[in-house]
Amino acid sequence: MKFNEFVNSKKSVLIIDDCPVYRTALKGMLVKMGFHNDNVLFAADANSALQIARTKELKLVFFDYNLGDSKNGIQLLDELKSSKLLPPSCVLVVVTGDSSKGVVTGFAEQDPDGYLIKPLNYVTLADRLPRFTRRKRELEPLLKMYTAREYELVIETAKQYDSTNPELMQWCQYLSAKSYLKMGDADVGVSLLKSLLGSTLHTKALGVLLRHAIQHQHYDEAQSLISELEGFPFQKPKAMQYAAEIALRQDNKPKALAIINEAVKLAPSSIEQVGTQFQIACASGDFETGLQSINRVIRLTRDSFREHIDLYFSKGSMLLDAAEQEFDIKERSNYINQLLKLAITWRSKFLKKYYIGAELLLFARAHALLGRYEKANQSLEEYEQWLAESVAGKSGSQLEQIEYARVLHRLRGELSLVKMLKQFETIPVAKMDMRTLCVKQYYGAWYGQFSAKTKLVAQLKDQALADFAKQQFEPGVKRLSKAFEVGLYDLSIAELLLKNLSKAWPQEWDKHTVSSLVAKCKTLLQDNRSLINTDISSEMTVLNRQLQLAS
Repeated sequence: MKFNEFVNSKKSVLIIDDCPVYRTALKGMLVKMGFHNDNVLFAADANSALQIARTKELKLVFFDYNLGDSKNGIQLLDELKSSKLLPPSCVLVVVTGDSSKGVVTGFAEQDPDGYLIKPLNYVTLADRLPRFTRRKRELEPLLKMYTAREYELVIETAKQYDSTNPELMQWCQYLSAKSYLKMGDADVGVSLLKSLLGSTLHTKALGVLLRHAIQHQHYDEAQSLISELEGFPFQKPKAMQYAAEIALRQDNKPKALAIINEAVKLAPSSIEQVGTQFQIACASGDFETGLQSINRVIRLTRDSFREHIDLYFSKGSMLLDAAEQEFDIKERSNYINQLLKLAITWRSKFLKKYYIGAELLLFARAHALLGRYEKANQSLEEYEQWLAESVAGKSGSQLEQIEYARVLHRLRGELSLVKMLKQFETIPVAKMDMRTLCVKQYYGAWYGQFSAKTKLVAQLKDQALADFAKQQFEPGVKRLSKAFEVGLYDLSIAELLLKNLSKAWPQEWDKHTVSSLVAKCKTLLQDNRSLINTDISSEMTVLNRQLQLAS
C-alpha cells in the first residue's frame, strides 16, 4: 500500500492528548497532508481512547505520555496491545514533550513505529510519517496472517514480495523465521534469524534467538547473545533480564538477584523488569527486596489494566512470610499491621467478590502467626463457606490455591501443598516460565522450612515431657522455651511452660526473662480462651508469688 492510499483509506486516525491545543494543531497538520477531516478522532484521556478503539478500526494512533490523572500513555498503549484492540497493521506514534529516560524506555518496550518530540511542526511530521508507516503499510497482509497463526501462508506469501527492497525483504525474512519456529522447524528459523544479524533488524533477531536458546537450555550460546545485546543501550535491561533468568534456571539465586537488581536500576519504570525482580526475590527468600519490588509494581500499575488483586495478595502473603521469620510477637505484629493497612487499600479499589477469598486466607494465617488459633480457624471456615457458595465451588487464582494449601497445612496438617509441589516436579524446568519456576522454588522453600520447624518443635516437646517425667524441670523448661522461640506458637507448649516454670527455671534466667516468657504464654492462651487448661491455675498462683519474691 502506498502512502497516499494509506492516507485516503476509510480507517480512522486517533490523536490521544489531554491538551486540546495540541490535538487541534496535529489534526490540522494531518488534514493538510490529505487525511479526511471526519476520520481524525480525538481522545483526551485513556478511557476515551479505549472506547474509540473498541468501536473503530484504527490505522494510525498518536500517543501523548501525560494524560491527566488516569492512565498514562505507556499504560494505555500496553492495554491496547495486550487487549488486542488494535489491528496488527495499526501504526503507533509517540508524540510527547517528556523525553526523560524513563518515558523513552517505557515507550520503547511497547515497540512504537515512531517517536516525535513536542512542539511538533508540519515539516517534521510530513517528512517522518511516511517513513513511520511504511513497514506496516507494505507488510499488512503478512502481519494479519501471522496474527491469525497462518504460519505456512506467511512463509509462502513472503516469497512473493519485491526482492529489490532490502528493508522489506528483511522483515519478510524475520516473519518467516518466527513462523518456522512456531511450526517447530527450528533449524530453518534459527538460520534465517542469524542471517539478519548486522541488519536493521539485528536486535529483534537477537531477542528471538535468545528466547529460543534459553527455552532449549543452550545457555552458553545464550550468554554470547546476551553480551551482544547489552551493547545496545535501550536493550541492556532486557539483556540483563535474560541473564538473570539463566542464572535462576541454573539454580544460582544470588547471581540472578544481583543481575536483575542492576537491570531495575537501568529501567526503574519497567513493569517487566521490576516484576521479574519480585519473582527472583521470592525464589531467593529475600523479603526486603521482594517487598520493595512489589511496592514498585503496584505503583507502576496503578490505574492501569494491570492493577490486579493478585498484586496486593502477593504483597500481603510476603508480609506474612516476613513476619514468620520474626520470633518476637511484637515484631510479627508490625508486619501484620502493614497487612491490615494493605487490606484497607484493596477494599477501596476492588469489589468485595474479588478480594474476600484472599483476605480471609491471609487473615487466617495472620491470626495463626500470632497464636490466635480460634480466630485463625474461624477465618478458614468462613473462607471454605465462601468457596462452597461461589460458582461451582471454584477457587481463585493459583496464588490463592497455594495460600489455602499453606493455611490447611498449618492449621490442620493437611498435605494439599505437598501434592501441589509434586505437580510442579512433573514439569521439566526448561518448560517452566519464570513465574512458575519462582513459585515452585519459593513455596518449596517455605514448605521445607515449616516442616523443619514442626519437626524440631515436636522433638523438643517430646524431650521436655521426658525431662518432666524424671523431675528434671530446668532442662525441660529450657527445651520448651527453645521450642517456643521457633515461632510456631504451639498452645500446648505455652500451657506446659506455665505449668512447669513454677517447679523450676534455669538458674541463669533472671526475673525479667521469666516474666517476659510468662507474658507471651498468657497472651497466646488468652487469645484462645476455649483452650485454656484450668489445671494450671494453681501453678500460676505459685509462679506469680515466686516472681514477686525474685530479686
